[in-house]
Amino acid sequence: MLPRPVVSTEKISDPLIGKEAHATTDLNIRSGPNADQPKIGLVEKQSQVRILSFNNDRTWYEIQVTAHGRAKADPNSSDHGWVNRKYLVFN
Repeated sequence: MLPRPVVSTEKISDPLIGKEAHATTDLNIRSGPNADQPKIGLVEKQSQVRILSFNNDRTWYEIQVTAHGRAKADPNSSDHGWVNRKYLVFN
């Protein structure tokens, strides 16, 4: 049996987790918390997102799009991934 991954209870109980924010511009959703990671989707300007987690220095947030600011150009693009926090404003 494989060992279970370690989950930080600090992140789970962090007040940032579950908060809603909106995008101030169109921004790429990345597969990981880094601009070098592949683009897997798009958060359209004024889209609503929910924060799921963040990297160690909190410069990248793992998000789920909860409401799009406009219709998706690519219906197959992901609504879940990583974005740079500087383009999000909390509601």
